[in-house]
Amino acid sequence: MRGEANRSGKRPRRFRLWHGPVAVFLVCLVGAQMFRWYWNYAFHQRVASLGDRGYPVTFEQLEAWYVRSPPGQDNAAELVLEAGDSYVDRLDRDEIKRLPLLGHGVTPRRGWALPADVKDVMERLVADNQDSLALLHRAARLEQCCYPMDWSPSQATPYPPLDVIRNGQLLCLSALLAFDDDRAEAGVESLLAALCIARSAGRVPTVYGSLVCMGIRRQAASSLEWGLSRVVLVEQQTRRLQEAMGTEDSLEGLTRSLVGHLCTHLPRFECPQLYREDYLPSATMLKAYEALGLGAKEGALFVDMMESYLDVTRKPFSQWQGATAALAVEWDETLRGCVLLSPGGRGAFSGLLMGHVESRARSEAARAALAVERYRLSEGTLPESLTDLVPRFLEGVPADPYAGGPMLYESRAGGFVVYSVGLDGRDDGGRETPEEKYDVTFTIKRKEATDDAGNR
Repeated sequence: MRGEANRSGKRPRRFRLWHGPVAVFLVCLVGAQMFRWYWNYAFHQRVASLGDRGYPVTFEQLEAWYVRSPPGQDNAAELVLEAGDSYVDRLDRDEIKRLPLLGHGVTPRRGWALPADVKDVMERLVADNQDSLALLHRAARLEQCCYPMDWSPSQATPYPPLDVIRNGQLLCLSALLAFDDDRAEAGVESLLAALCIARSAGRVPTVYGSLVCMGIRRQAASSLEWGLSRVVLVEQQTRRLQEAMGTEDSLEGLTRSLVGHLCTHLPRFECPQLYREDYLPSATMLKAYEALGLGAKEGALFVDMMESYLDVTRKPFSQWQGATAALAVEWDETLRGCVLLSPGGRGAFSGLLMGHVESRARSEAARAALAVERYRLSEGTLPESLTDLVPRFLEGVPADPYAGGPMLYESRAGGFVVYSVGLDGRDDGGRETPEEKYDVTFTIKRKEATDDAGNR
């Protein structure tokens, strides 16, 4: 038979038309498996490296990482949450809009009294919430404050209770009223309590916790700036506020928030179908995405991105602006087309870090201004420079987080200003306008009592 086949000139057909597509399919299948294996390996290696450095990489580890109150010790968070539950709001929408801090109203010019109509609304709100304020002041006297947090996959982005924000605003409003009525001690106590609430939020290892902390601290600094132009505090009051405005733990809180954000988002790259966000495709598409290893690829990129921002926090503050701007451009390009990362997670952490720099500048300006006040109370005159405050009222001249040099100071008629050069890095002499501050300032400008009485 073989001989007959050869004599006929026909060769046995060993290749069929379907062999080609099958071969292509097998090559693609092997390639997809190798792609999936590589990115799963890369992702898990990056996660293991985080764990080796002591960072939490599971919800259980994050739960242990978030410091809890020792058994039997009072937890201030319980009082904070109770104060939120006790909050009373009988104001209509228009009245709320007129309020500073809570609404669209602005704090009056430094040294000027609160407008009568605005003050009336503030007094009614504060009077209705005396129980809440009493609870917040009790909470501020306790050392431990740990909020109940849900780190489970069903709550992938846990938030401190929203009551924390409103409580901080209520305390700052109470401080404004106290300063306007020349009740200096009551105003100081309210601001100290607000700063305690801010500190407790900043210790929660979430980005949201850091944002809440920065927001309350900004409002407290603004209330204090206006209050110091209305009343004169004594040495003990200014010293306590100066200590409370300290920034020694704020950078640690920011780092913890970035690490916490990283940890809570890791599971979504392994099981993306567990998370139902508006920007995500269907569950079937997410399963296919996971099966192809694309989820692990995004996870590896996400870890790299978060580590790059954590690296920035180890640099001097004066380098943050350039470093974060470069990272925002880099990661916006690298993560373009990603599915599992929300638009807010694609390089948006530059804004968070620069917000921290601004918050640091305001806190340092406030701290130095309080030291100037202590000097004035002691010596009867303003210092010629911030160096005159060292070491009696300051351990050293605070550094400007934007420029890296010392914070700037200028005495003026009726007061003084301590300031940072701000985002543009230019010294504008502490100049500001009603629309926008050119420098990050803390200004004390007292108005004459006779003029003030005429404007009430």
